[in-house]
Order: sequence, then C-alpha cells, then structure tokens
Amino acid sequence: MNDFFPPSPFWDFAEVPPQRTALRLPDGTTLSYGAIDRAANTWAARLSEAAFGKRVVLGLEIDLSPEAISAYLGALRCGFPVLLAEPGQLAKGKPLFDQWRPPLTIRAAHPGTCAPITIEVDQDAPTPPLHPDLRLLLSTSGSTGDPKLVRLSAENIASNAKAIAEYLRITPVDCAATTLPLHYSYGLSVLNSYLAAGASLLLTDLSVVDKNFLPQAAQAGVSSLALVPHQFDLLRHSSFTGAELPNLRYITQAGGRLALKTLEYFHQLGDKNLWDLVVMYGQTEAAPRISYVPQHALPEAGDTIGQAIPGGTLWLRDENGQRITTPLTQGELVYEGPNVMMGYAVRPTDLAAPSQPPQLFTGDLAEQTPDGFFRITGRLKRFVKLFGLRLSLDQIEAQLKAKGAPAQAVAINDRLVLLCEKQKDAQKAVQIVCNSYGLPPEAIHSEHLAKLPLLSSGKPDHTALRMLAQNALCAAKAAPSKAQMPLREVFRRTTRKKDVKPQDSFVQMGGDSLSYLTLQLALEERLGHAPQNWETMPLRDLEAMVAMRAHTPHTPATSNKMQVGIDVVLRVLAISMVVAQHATDYAVFGGTMILILLMGFSTARFQKQQIKAGMPWTFVGRMLYPIVPLYFLLLIAYGSFRDAVPTSYLLLLGNYHIWSEGSLLEVYWFVSLYAQIIAVLALMIGLPFLRNRLLSHPWQTIACLATVLLSGIAIAQSVQTLSGTTLPYHPSRGLAEGLAVFCVGWLLHEMSGRAQHFATASLILGLLAVLTRADMDLQILAVVLATLGLLVWHPAIPLPRRMGRGIGQMASASLFVYLVHEILVFGLKSAAPTLPQPLMAATALGLSFLTALALRKAFTRCDDWLLTQIRKGRPETQMARTATRQSAIRRPS
Repeated sequence: MNDFFPPSPFWDFAEVPPQRTALRLPDGTTLSYGAIDRAANTWAARLSEAAFGKRVVLGLEIDLSPEAISAYLGALRCGFPVLLAEPGQLAKGKPLFDQWRPPLTIRAAHPGTCAPITIEVDQDAPTPPLHPDLRLLLSTSGSTGDPKLVRLSAENIASNAKAIAEYLRITPVDCAATTLPLHYSYGLSVLNSYLAAGASLLLTDLSVVDKNFLPQAAQAGVSSLALVPHQFDLLRHSSFTGAELPNLRYITQAGGRLALKTLEYFHQLGDKNLWDLVVMYGQTEAAPRISYVPQHALPEAGDTIGQAIPGGTLWLRDENGQRITTPLTQGELVYEGPNVMMGYAVRPTDLAAPSQPPQLFTGDLAEQTPDGFFRITGRLKRFVKLFGLRLSLDQIEAQLKAKGAPAQAVAINDRLVLLCEKQKDAQKAVQIVCNSYGLPPEAIHSEHLAKLPLLSSGKPDHTALRMLAQNALCAAKAAPSKAQMPLREVFRRTTRKKDVKPQDSFVQMGGDSLSYLTLQLALEERLGHAPQNWETMPLRDLEAMVAMRAHTPHTPATSNKMQVGIDVVLRVLAISMVVAQHATDYAVFGGTMILILLMGFSTARFQKQQIKAGMPWTFVGRMLYPIVPLYFLLLIAYGSFRDAVPTSYLLLLGNYHIWSEGSLLEVYWFVSLYAQIIAVLALMIGLPFLRNRLLSHPWQTIACLATVLLSGIAIAQSVQTLSGTTLPYHPSRGLAEGLAVFCVGWLLHEMSGRAQHFATASLILGLLAVLTRADMDLQILAVVLATLGLLVWHPAIPLPRRMGRGIGQMASASLFVYLVHEILVFGLKSAAPTLPQPLMAATALGLSFLTALALRKAFTRCDDWLLTQIRKGRPETQMARTATRQSAIRRPS
C-alpha cells in the first residue's frame, strides 16, 4: 500500500489535508477536500432533517456536479442507503422510481456546474426496515431501467476503493478524468478510489474524442483515463497517442472484453509513450472491481482477466460445485472478498435481508492458465440451444472478432441472429459459425448492424439488440424469395445419396466428374460464382454461403466473368471432336483419348472416399450408372429395329470387336473400355493390400501399375515385330493401352514434388513411345500430348458468365451426347447427304448437344421419381411409416 493512502473510508476526509485539491472543473476552477468536506457535512445534516431523524433510502440522480458528489458523500456519512441513478431515471413513471419510491430524492443539476440541487420529500412513501450495514443500491446491469438492485455495504465499497487505490498505486498527485458516468459502477469506482487516496478528479462530460477533451485534460494534469472497449475503438481511429497528456501514467480498461489486437495496439502505444495499460475485470455485485492483469504479464496475458485484487480470491467450480484445480479446465468463476455484495433486492422487504456470504458466483465461464491467471470463456446465461447444442453467445462473438468478422450474437427462440458491424462480413460470419459448430445455415440469420446500441455505461444494450434481431427476422420472413431447390437436395439427387450430412463434402459423397459439373452450375446459379475448391468444402459451408446470398439479394456478383476449369473445357472439346469425326471426313481423331485421360484425372480427384469405403460392388454401381444401363437400352433398340447385336458388345468387350464394315454400334466400343477400366479398379479396391496401398501411397501405386502396363505393351509389341503378327484389335481401343492412358491422367492429379513430376514425365514419354510404335495416328499423339500439357498446367479460364455456364451445361451433358450423336448423325446424313462438310459438322454438333440436354433433363426427372419409389417401398421405410401412424393414433388429442 502506498504511503499516502489514508486508513479511513473514502467518504471520511479526516486524514486528508483540507487544502488538497479534490475536484477540478472544466473552467479551471478547483475545489479542495476542505470545501467538499464542509459540503458533505451540510448534506448529511439536511438529509437527516428531511427524514425527521429516521434512516431512509435516498434516491440520487448523480451527475458530474460537485453538489451531487457532496450529496452522495453526505448520505454515506449519515448512514443513508443511496439508490444511485442516471439523471432522469427517478422521475415518476420510470420503472426504477415506481418500484422503489424513495422517501427522499435528489434530482440532477446541470453537469459540471455548482448549480444548487434540492431534496424532494415524499411523505407518503413507504419506509421499509433497512439493514444497518446497507449503504449503496445499484442497478444490476448498469441500465437504469432495471429495478433489480445490488445491495452494497459500507465495507463493500470502502474495501474495494482501498484495493483499487493499492494496486493502481494512486497517490495524492494523481488526477483522473470522469470519462464514465458516475451512476455506472466502473465510473463510481474511479471516484471512490481517488477520494480514498486523497487524489483529484476532473469533472468533464466531454467524449474522449472531442477536440477539447485532451487539451482540457492536459491543463488539469490528468494522469489516468478509465475506458470501456468502445472508447478504445474511438481513440484508435483518432490520432491519440497519450503524449497529448504529459502527466499520463496509465489507462485502465474494464466494462467488457477488449479485442486482443486493440489491446496489443494500446500496450505498444503505452510502451512508446511511457504510460501503462491496466486491464481489469469486475461486476457491480463486487462493488465492482474483482481482478486485474499485472503490467509485466501484458500483452501475453491480454486474453485473461489476470488475478484477484488485494484482499480477494478467485477460483473455479464445476457443475457439482466442486473446486477445479486442473489448469485450462472450464468452470464457473467464483470470487470471494470483502467487496462481495450483501445480496440482491427486488422488493422493498429485501432491503432488510441479512447479508449473504462474501462469495460471488459470477455467472462467467472461465479457465485458469498455467500462470495462475483466469481467462473468461463464456457466460452461463448468454446461451442459445440449437439442434441439441448449447452454445455460448459470448464465445461466438469472441470467435467472430478473432477471425475478422465482428458481430453481436443474439438468440431469438430457435434462431441465432448475427448482427454484423460490416455488411461485407455477413456471409463470412455465418460460414464461420456453421463450420465451427456443425450447424445448418437455416438456423442462422445475419444482418448488418449500422450502429451498435449502447447503454449509458458504454456496454452493448442487449435489449435493443434483441429488438433489432427480432425485426430482422420478421423482415426476412416477409421478403419475397425465388423458389429454388435447396442445395442439400441438389447434392442428394446428383450424388444419389439417401442421406446427406452437413459435414459431407462432394468428394466424401463420391461424386464424379459429371455430377461435379452439375453441382458447380447449381452453385453458380445460387452464388454467382463457385467458390475455389468447393468440392472439398463441407455442405454446411456452401449452404451458409447460399443462405447469406439469399439474405443479401442486392449483393452484386464479384465479376461478370467466371472461372472455368480446363478439364471442363477439354471435356466439351473431346466430345465435340468425337461428333465431328463421325459426322464428317475431317481427321479430328483423339477425342476418346482425351476422355480417358480426364477419366483418370477425375477419378483421382473425386473417388478416394469410395475407394476408402472398400465396397467394390458399390463403386462399380456408382461408376457405371447411368452410362451402362443406357448403353444396354440402345442395344435393345438396335436389336429390335435394325440388326442383331454382336455378343462382344453384350459382354462389354466391344473394344476388341473389329467391324468389316461400319456400323452404328461401332462408336460404343468406348463404353466397353470404360467398363473394363472400372472393373480393374474394383478389383484393386476388393483386395485389401492393394486398396490400402492405393489410399496410403496413391501416386506410387498407380505409377507401378502404369509401369507394368507400359512394359507389357512394349514386350507384346516386340513379340509381334519378331513374329510378324498384328494385333487382333485397334491399338487405341485395347484395355492395356486405355488403362495406361487412364493411369497417366491419375498421376497428373496426384503428383507432387520434383521427383514425382520427373517420374510422371518419364512415364508420359514411355506412353507416347508405345502408342507411336503401335502405329497410332500422329494426330492422336499430338492431341494426347497437348491434353497432358493442359492438365499439368490445369488453369482456370476466365470466361463471360453466360459462356462459362453454357460450357458447363454442355460438359455435364457429354455422356448423353456420346450416346445419341451417332443416331443423329446417321439421320442427318440420310436426310441431307449433300450437306457441305462444315455445315454438316455444325448441324451435327448443335443437334447432338440440344438433344443431349433435353434427354439429360428428362432422365434426371425419371431417375428421381424412380429412386423415390424404390425408397418408399423399402421395408424400413414402410416400418417407419407404420410406427409413425401408430404413434399418432396413440397420441392423445
């Protein structure tokens, strides 16, 4: 304790020299402790006389006038409990006045003046019994409209004032500015502690960023400022450094958590300009200071509330009321000390209630660090329960602030409303919360908060925030919205999954390259753009983005262009080459080779989850649907209306069938090759050793397979050369050759590091060598080489949004183009055999894509209907329906 600290309570000036300055006014006038002492004694006598010698409650609207402060001190001297209120709150009709109706009331004068104030006497007011130790009544929340009061004794307020003066080392030469209202417990504690140390106060009602505040404070010799978080934010956006106040010794902070970045900023500012930042924590129920962070522990301990003030003790208790001794274990923060309130008062009879034990259950959740400091993690009462999860609103707010999307979290029934400080952060805030807690975006609504409503204490006005949140929900509900299939349903239908969970990603659901394009277009429609790497993002994140886009319909697209992956463009190019090759005499070969490379590339990209599941038949079913069923429908139609179908095509061996003359079926050799490659992969998945190797070392496993295939092909080619025989099939259609191309596509996606890039390049050279030796057309080799180069580069091409979406639609319909184009080309050539080649190619392409898009849409609808009927007929579904009906029958009305 400092040498200047008087032992008497702060309202008794017996040990303070009467000539010492107590109060400083904005105009430079000063009032000594002797003057205030005489004024306080006068008020004590006036109050006793007005109460006819009885001890009654005094209602005091305290402002920054010397008269109001003297009346406050006089009431404490004569033992009257003081109901401290904000100016204007003790008028008739106000909740505080109507609830308590004090017999004596002192209304506020003009701030910063010595204007006389009078006592209003209500002779008809009730005079309930009062506890002899009761001295101060404060509103629980700092809001003057709350009639629930905190009962504080003389010891409570005197001990806390002494403790604050001790750990802040306040001396008589110090001067504090009244940056906070005196009816607010933090502001009142500044007054009490400075009077306890015989120091002085500058009575000013100017904002800390008022142009006159700093000159006024400097002239008064202000050595300390007491601020709440929003005042720090104001100062940070001004040019304040602290150097404007030559006597500044420290700035104290309380009234809510200070953002860590702001704390670090002011700590560095203090170091530079030779003043300290003192972080404190308290509650009105503790008169009000509870803890502080030692200066040496900052900024590292800036996220804590530090240690208990002198004379106090902090500890944590678990749900069973037991003391927690393990570091970093969350529990309710408990404070014990002489400044703990006597209890609450909600009715006049409570004013005489006995004092409760000096133990305060703060309602704050906290943990103790290994250094012995306490860190607040949430608030027991500020929770929202969503989908069975009990979430702390304080924790949500802290998380959003830490991640750069500050917002106020408000619970409205079963909805969480985020009121964001910046409009651009609305979508980001929802995404952060959904991602952190696994919530669907439907449970969260986000709005821009133009201005944070504050109480007179400087704390957020939660009542006003709740009203704003309620209004935002009502407005959102009333706003018209375009009917659109939920994104979750699009995922379910596209991936043919019965259940889609919020944490599932497209890759985890086993999507393929075609469904990838469908979903990318769905995201484009809903968001204006598909997020980068969306296929690996949890569904809940994507839903959050869609929800925020819906809530902010006027948000423009980031650009009139969209990024289209090179694999999408290559797919359209490949299928167009196939159509043009069959419709004309142009030598546009190589389209099928591009499709095989893309097949390997997309399998490596999307099918790892299916491989991990270790269910080969499921994998085969997913990969062969719907291409193989539709292929067999074509075979049935061909056999019914044209010619007999070769057995090789029925057995999916059409790639080994050599036609003596052209046939409409010949083009479908690719389906057989595709099915054979899937069969090889299914075999690998079915063998645990190979499956595990494929999962743990995908590049190495596929590289080994490619090496074996290329070596086998090279050996077979050498044997053929020596024996003078030829292959009994087209070299561009064999399984070994096609599988080798597939493997190279896989490796292009998986390779990483110089060694793998070099080895992949070597395998590509080997592939080109064996294909060249097989007398493959040079154009096909050139197409393969160009495709390999583009996939290695793998750029995203910026295209006008309409063009990009059109290409995406065309790529998603490429399967149907492949299946129907030969029939359309045959009909076109029959109807217009003399059509010029360029026009024939353009017409065939147009007809093929338009027909394919229409068939794709019709197939999707039929497929959805069939899938729904199948699920309806499943035994478990029928049992669930029966159980539901029986439950409804048994349920009483």
